Amino acid sequence: MSRVFCVKRSLAASVIGGLVAVGFVPGLAKAQTQPVPPMLPSQPGSPSQGTVAPGSVQTYLNNRNDSDRRAPNIRDTYGTYENGYPASDMRIAVDANARAAFTRMELRRVQDALDAGVHLMELNFNHSKELTDAVAAEQQAYEDYLAARETALRPVHDDARFQANDTLKKELGERIVDEHDKRNPDKVEIVSMSLAKLGYATVARDMESHVLQDDSHVQAARQKLMEAGQRVKDVRDNFDMQVRTSPELALLRRQLEEARTNAVVAATYSEGAIEAANVALDFAYYRERYNFYSSYPYTDTLAGYGAGNTGYGYPVGVRY
Repeated sequence: MSRVFCVKRSLAASVIGGLVAVGFVPGLAKAQTQPVPPMLPSQPGSPSQGTVAPGSVQTYLNNRNDSDRRAPNIRDTYGTYENGYPASDMRIAVDANARAAFTRMELRRVQDALDAGVHLMELNFNHSKELTDAVAAEQQAYEDYLAARETALRPVHDDARFQANDTLKKELGERIVDEHDKRNPDKVEIVSMSLAKLGYATVARDMESHVLQDDSHVQAARQKLMEAGQRVKDVRDNFDMQVRTSPELALLRRQLEEARTNAVVAATYSEGAIEAANVALDFAYYRERYNFYSSYPYTDTLAGYGAGNTGYGYPVGVRY
């Protein structure tokens, strides 16, 4: 919109200037057939806003310097533009970007510290005497239970009825596997053999269950195994509570939350600062696009030295 407004304003000024020339400048036909020298800014010791000869245009262009273009340190509502460049906004954007990077690294540092603290507590706990003793007691209780169970089931495994049911169960299992491997398995046959296998397995399992329930050594070993397992569970639950209530880890968690908040705020500030810098840079481009010299572009054509060559004061293009 700024560019369109400036172009319309320039066109309006050209039209008004043309009307003034038609109404008040005598000898218009001569002015249209002869090159008109441009209006130069007043120089020390020269007439103000005077018309100069074509030769002095080229002389002025060759002798100009950067201080002739625009006064430095121009202030406006958008801040300070040193020589037309929004340096302050750019410095703020660079600083905001660096702060955002710092907060990201701070967040990563606190997260690593928390992870390292939890890992160290786990390492110490896994090698602690309390846990190793509890796990060793559980393993020993399990081995004692297996030994007591094997001792109680030895007479059952020697029983002819148990052996017959166990043998038939194994044979039916092999026949079911063979039937499944056929190209066109008989599903009805598979279901029938599965039901028969289940019946033989049930008889064998019931014989073992009755013996295990009546054996006092097996029941004692089983109770000991359950107590050892509960002991290991209690030790692990206590460690879990220590991790959740540790003052050191609680402090690291608070620092982590603060680092996350700082990272979000810094990232938002960085995005806003960069956006503001882009707006300021666009403003600087459009501001310098129609300054004093670009409003009256000095070209060799105007000076009468040819055509097609752009000279000092050529309008600044947009940055996109």
